[in-house]
Amino acid sequence: MESKKKVEESDYVPIQIPTNQMFLVRWYAWTNKKVLSCYKRDRERALDSVQNVRLRLLSKDFIGRWFYKHLTNDLVDRVQAEKILDGYPIKFNSGITPVWGSRSDAGSLYRISDLLALSKFDYRSYFYSIQNHTIDSDLVLELLGYEPGHYSALQSMYRQGRLKPSEFTEHFCSGSACEDCERARIHLKEKKLSLAHDWLSPESRLQAKKLRWNDSQLRPYLRNWRSRNFIKCVPDYIMRPRGDIGIDAGLLKYAEKVIRNTVANDFKSFSRSDDLSMLVLDSRKNPEYADGELLAWDGDEDSENATRIIRDTSAHLEYAAFENKRDLNTLLERAPLTINERRVIQEVDFGEKSIREVASDMDLSAVRVNKIRQNAIEKMSDKSLPKEEYVRLAIEVATRRGIDLNLFLTDISYDSDASMELYARLYDLGYSIESIADTTGFYESAISTVIVDSINVA
Repeated sequence: MESKKKVEESDYVPIQIPTNQMFLVRWYAWTNKKVLSCYKRDRERALDSVQNVRLRLLSKDFIGRWFYKHLTNDLVDRVQAEKILDGYPIKFNSGITPVWGSRSDAGSLYRISDLLALSKFDYRSYFYSIQNHTIDSDLVLELLGYEPGHYSALQSMYRQGRLKPSEFTEHFCSGSACEDCERARIHLKEKKLSLAHDWLSPESRLQAKKLRWNDSQLRPYLRNWRSRNFIKCVPDYIMRPRGDIGIDAGLLKYAEKVIRNTVANDFKSFSRSDDLSMLVLDSRKNPEYADGELLAWDGDEDSENATRIIRDTSAHLEYAAFENKRDLNTLLERAPLTINERRVIQEVDFGEKSIREVASDMDLSAVRVNKIRQNAIEKMSDKSLPKEEYVRLAIEVATRRGIDLNLFLTDISYDSDASMELYARLYDLGYSIESIADTTGFYESAISTVIVDSINVA
């Protein structure tokens, strides 16, 4: 029996699971090649996309997303199983049975899918990315692990102050006597969605289904909520039969998909106005060379047959206007606007309606609509880093790494790995080095060095 056990143990060998940093170091040249293959011209822009790809792979926990999507049928030993469950002892737990060995055996093997079932793991809610957008009630219930249509659960969380409908989160609250909050309560009462109503009743159920909620409120409840998603991390290794092929093929295929999506997003953000502003569009001609701002050559300048033509400086204005509107629309989609703010911008600035016409359609005063529009414009143009957002991310990083928060906030060199993670995440969220420096008080050069180091380490 002992010899049989040794033979069975020898049939399984550990296969290392890389971290995000290990993957980017090992496949550094491969990542560059895959990004560059997406560019047919303007290859000097590829370096920016390479940096965006690396930051995205780090900030989105690329290895974790791949592992819990494609390797759930693999096996791990008891040490790694308990690491996945954040130290939860499974030796005496009858809710999970090892695939090989006994519970008392440290070398027993467990299937990852069984561990996920024990932790009530839901991939979508565990890896849900907070976008600061409003989502409907059914999606909120799904992310929180409630049954569809269980709107009384949302009412209960609303009563406890855990979640608030978008009517309360689409304005800047001025305190207990906030007029906007009072109007929101009246609006919900008219819909029969006050705390005194039964949200499961026929007259309230349809309105509760239509409610919108800002998804930033879900951050504390996506993991370790109602005994769900209490997995901690990806294991260091998995156990596979000896001679089994490795994991590189599937990992690279998944990475390539992420890389192409990231580069595609970069392409969408590129503006072509600057590229076309130097073209000559007279009679559909596009000369290669020009000898000034207003002159161009149809053909080679040194050729005897070359014809000098005057650049039509107004030919590209219509296209430039289209590009400007396109860029503004992109900015509108990315800004954290409320439903009313987005509607006002679209109808006033895009639909060319007057403030009074929009106010009449929305049944609001013109002063109120104008204020909504000004708030939307400020959000669209504001590139500063909120202090509370910086502190929240710093607390998250410091807590996970077990370091002193005060030293972390006051000394950028206190923990280099933690600093690289924090500022790489801020940079990936779209905050510029200047805005990060203004909020943190550190020099721009120091922050820039940390971000560059994080890319090099990746």
